[in-house]
Amino acid sequence: MNDIFKSVLRDRVYLSTVVISALLVFVVLILGAINIRPSELQVPVRFSSFGITKFYTEQWFYQFSFIVFSVGLLVVHTLIGLKIYKNKDRLFALTFQWLTIAILVIAVITVAAILRVADFA
Repeated sequence: MNDIFKSVLRDRVYLSTVVISALLVFVVLILGAINIRPSELQVPVRFSSFGITKFYTEQWFYQFSFIVFSVGLLVVHTLIGLKIYKNKDRLFALTFQWLTIAILVIAVITVAAILRVADFA
C-alpha cells in the first residue's frame, strides 16, 4: 500500500486530478453548508416537465443526499483509481480520474441548481 502512495505522490499529473476532485467535493460541501437550512417547510428537490406537478418537494434533509453522493463518489472513485493505477497502467487510471472530475462537475452544477431552486421556495 505504501508503494502505491509513494508512486502516486511522485506522479504530479495523477495527483493533481485527485486534488481537483477533492476541490470539487469541497465546493459541494460549501454550497450545502451555505444553502441548506433546517425548517419544517418542504423544499423542492426535483423538477420534471412530465406530470401535473413540475416541482417535487421533500424534507430539507433530503438535500444532504446530494452531498453524500459527491463525497461517496470521491472516496470510491479514488480508491478504484488507485487500484487501477497499481494493477493496470497509469494512462487508464488517469482517464478514470478525469471521468471522476467530469461527473463531479456535473454534480456541482446540479447541486447548485437544486439548492438555488430550494432557496426561492
